[in-house]
Amino acid sequence: MQVFGKRFGQLVIHAIWFVIVTVFYFVPLGFHHMFRFGIIPFLFLDGESPQPGDLMWGDYGVHFFPLRLAVTILLWITSLIVIFRWLRYLDSKAYVS
Repeated sequence: MQVFGKRFGQLVIHAIWFVIVTVFYFVPLGFHHMFRFGIIPFLFLDGESPQPGDLMWGDYGVHFFPLRLAVTILLWITSLIVIFRWLRYLDSKAYVS
């Protein structure tokens, strides 16, 4: 039962870190009628001044940047690998004795 509690605690900590990192990279940020998604904005919704010919989603002009999305996903995966390895290192040091 003690092993189950240890594993469950590790799972909860990993899940919390996963959510924190994911929100950091993919959170929608916006002001009034302009929204961008992500720290490196890969999707931009422009509700104040959409241009004629823009892809529209309701009243918003949609601007999508695939290269920025690729960079964001690469940084997100790299961050997750670094953090999970760091957590595994901390777990190995905590249970040495």
